[in-house]
Amino acid sequence: MMQARLSTSPRVAGRGNRPAPRLAISVFGGVKIRFAGEYVALPNRKARALLAHLALSETGTERRERLAGLFWSETMERKAQASLRRVLFDIRGALGSLGCDSVVAGRRDLILLQDNLDLDFTAMLRDIATARVPETLLVQPRAVETVLLGYEDLSPMFGEWVRGVRAQMQARLIRELEKNYENKLPPRRRRRLLAEAALLLDPVHEGACRTMMRLAAEDGEIGSALRAYANLYNSLGEELDMEPSAATQDLVVNIKQGHFDSPAQPIQPAGGSPATAMPRAGAPIVAVLPFRSIGPDSMPSYFADGVVEDTVRMLATLREPVVISTNSTREFRDYDLREVGRRLGVQYVVSGTVRTAGSRLRLSVELAEVADGSVLWSNAYDTAEPLFFEAQDDIASSIVRVLVPRFATPSCAAAAASGQKI
Repeated sequence: MMQARLSTSPRVAGRGNRPAPRLAISVFGGVKIRFAGEYVALPNRKARALLAHLALSETGTERRERLAGLFWSETMERKAQASLRRVLFDIRGALGSLGCDSVVAGRRDLILLQDNLDLDFTAMLRDIATARVPETLLVQPRAVETVLLGYEDLSPMFGEWVRGVRAQMQARLIRELEKNYENKLPPRRRRRLLAEAALLLDPVHEGACRTMMRLAAEDGEIGSALRAYANLYNSLGEELDMEPSAATQDLVVNIKQGHFDSPAQPIQPAGGSPATAMPRAGAPIVAVLPFRSIGPDSMPSYFADGVVEDTVRMLATLREPVVISTNSTREFRDYDLREVGRRLGVQYVVSGTVRTAGSRLRLSVELAEVADGSVLWSNAYDTAEPLFFEAQDDIASSIVRVLVPRFATPSCAAAAASGQKI
């Protein structure tokens, strides 16, 4: 099994104990080889891939017999061994011309000396261990898929080996990133970057996404937190046909409802309460206002408030819309529609009334567009007193199912209409 070396002991040579020139091998984005900073001109892909294979092996040592079978798996053994000798001759000639003696050829084994070797994968692990994020992981999504890119077709067995190495490297990088972004000691910015790198490696990694979301929200960057959730939602749907876990949905609900709002960093619309946060561009914004009790019989506020809270919570778990925190909407029991829109910065308002008559309850709900005050949808729900709490979830779910296609973006609305995840 491949095991990256986290440290090397450079040889010293020459006067003054100066370090010997180092052999640098990069396997991300193909194979690149340099010695003492100078490009090593190897004549063919198999020569470069063979050096990369030795660099990625646990000890740098490999049996000739195995290498012949790995790179020439569809060739007779004698011919494969002859081909290996020719490639080895080319490698030693190219390295030797630069003064590099890192490859040692024995009768049975080939050895790549480790004491003056720099491997990009090892350097990545070393950086992560000190809470630094390798640039490659931040600029190249799914970076591990580029390891030995363009060399998979050298032979069927080598292609299988490449896939196995990528899986091992992916698991090792994710494990090291997790260990460090979960550590509370590094600066918050570094922890966010470590989590971002893990999510770029694996777009459906919910643990990394939750860390990014939480740290961004705690820093007052609610928009960044919501974008991370939207990307995760899309990736899970496309790759696994599933939704985020309950833990991730609970976190986005808390973020959307303003639980991470900082007193020092709220968004303060003109003349009123702070809204939750600036949403991502183009996302519809909706406020669910407290339902008003009307009629001769008073209705306990906890029922209507429960319907509102459940409706907001269900909407908040979706990719769209952005839902204003109930902390910001609580004061709007008597309101002017345009005033609500101006103060909260919303495009849509959901409002309702609760009327009781004996043991019966009627809850009326409507969706209005702030721009022109038009009512886009309305409905009434009836239930009996013994079933108030059972009805609460059903009413909220019904409201959400009807509302989402009406204020979602076109692509999201189309998905809702076809029964896909939204």
